Amino acid sequence: MELSPIFRLIVAIITAYYYAFLTRGVITLRRLRIIVIDLLCWQTWGINGKILRMIPGPKSLPVIGAQWLYYPFIGKYTYNKYHEANDEKLEQYGTVVREEVIWNFPLIHLFDAKDIEAVLRHPSRFPLRPPNEADVFYRKSRPDYYNDIGMVNENGPKWEHLRTHLTPPLKSPASLKHYATHMDSISHDLVLLLKSKMNKETGIIENFKEMIYKTGLEAVCKVALERRMGFLETSAKVDTEEILDSIHLYQKASTESMYGLPFWKYLPASMSSCARNLMASKDYLFRTFAKIVDETMELDESEAANPNSILSALLHVKEVDTKDVKASVVDYITAGMDTIGNSMIFLVAMLAQHPEAQARLHEELDEVFPNKCDITSELLRETPYMKACVQESFRMYPTASQIARITEKDMLLSTGHKLPKHSVVLCHHRIAALQEENFTRAKEFLPERWLQGKAFERHSPALVLPFGSGKRICPGKRLAEQELNIITAKLFQNFTVQLAKPLELEFNYLLTPAGSVALKLTDRE
Repeated sequence: MELSPIFRLIVAIITAYYYAFLTRGVITLRRLRIIVIDLLCWQTWGINGKILRMIPGPKSLPVIGAQWLYYPFIGKYTYNKYHEANDEKLEQYGTVVREEVIWNFPLIHLFDAKDIEAVLRHPSRFPLRPPNEADVFYRKSRPDYYNDIGMVNENGPKWEHLRTHLTPPLKSPASLKHYATHMDSISHDLVLLLKSKMNKETGIIENFKEMIYKTGLEAVCKVALERRMGFLETSAKVDTEEILDSIHLYQKASTESMYGLPFWKYLPASMSSCARNLMASKDYLFRTFAKIVDETMELDESEAANPNSILSALLHVKEVDTKDVKASVVDYITAGMDTIGNSMIFLVAMLAQHPEAQARLHEELDEVFPNKCDITSELLRETPYMKACVQESFRMYPTASQIARITEKDMLLSTGHKLPKHSVVLCHHRIAALQEENFTRAKEFLPERWLQGKAFERHSPALVLPFGSGKRICPGKRLAEQELNIITAKLFQNFTVQLAKPLELEFNYLLTPAGSVALKLTDRE
């Protein structure tokens, strides 16, 4: 439905007056400008918009687009089951789906492997991705903390500059070897914690999710801050629960900003729960970890001076400001905890539901690490089956289940639809990886499909993208994989694992386990 510029102007004026009413007349020129520009741009996508509206998708309403489908009592979906909504869109509309979001902006979902590959493998010096609106809003509101909107949100030369100077230490082989010993120690602490907390009679551990998140947080803080924080101890120097709550609150605010009504960014924080949660959670995280960075910088001779220390290396990069280092540290911690925590829970759940795979993993671990010896980076090379289990879990349950891109050229999709340049697309690699045409027995957990010489008839490894793709892939990928492998090895060295209750999923900006995760552990001693 294409509306005239005059009608849009009328809506803009009414919205501005409505905003002034809500704020009792307190309206800044900046906020008024955002309202008017957003509304005047509403549905002015020109010829590109008309081309995109040839793509099938759910019914759109003025201003809110198809977001009404997620509203309570009206829509058929919920935000926390967004991943299931996408399954239904594929079934109802096909492999290319248009879904209009706020201001009727057309978002294109891609479910076909060929289309996903065409977008993600397009050669580009600066691959474009849409920014996280909540994160950009926060960073622009805190110029005393941030010089820019961050490497994840930037595009073009600015992104390349940050990527070039802030990521090399994360990818260094020396850094991987340096942190392997620390990861083994952290995993050992997790095992001790589980043994102390499990019910001695039933073997049930009720809050495995919380413990594994603490483990992920301890691991990424060791990497990012070059110190043990003690999150797996009762006497932590910082409030573990508040950090975890702040990270989850930030994710919730990000989801609300993406799929909720747009007024959150126009209203003062005191009148918008989304803005209030966003500012409070990010402020706490930045101040907490920036203080630790400051303390590390003041140390003369310490472990922070280790040549393999990531923080030490970043602080000596002359091309970036200390503010950029602090920002990247906070980003790494918040993203890393989820990557490790969620991925670990999904992997444990899969192995718990497939005792034959778990038994084979136990055999491999007993052979490579006899008598439960320490996990080293060298010995990890001898665990092909464990790595196959991790890869299969990534295929079925990647934390980042979709990859967003902005196209850089006109494209013809597999359905025959045209995709104009600068279209915003979501590449649903998880859904594609669960399709039978891309993987034999796609819905089954079969780690052996990843063993050398064992690939099944249909095997599309390019669809397994838990850390992103191409130049914009997560720079901490190798570190995260090493951490996952070490935690997995240590956990299954010591326990046989069963699920105490079925695992449920929810979408909270990322694909995450819902509720508490309860396990039944049997000590392998």
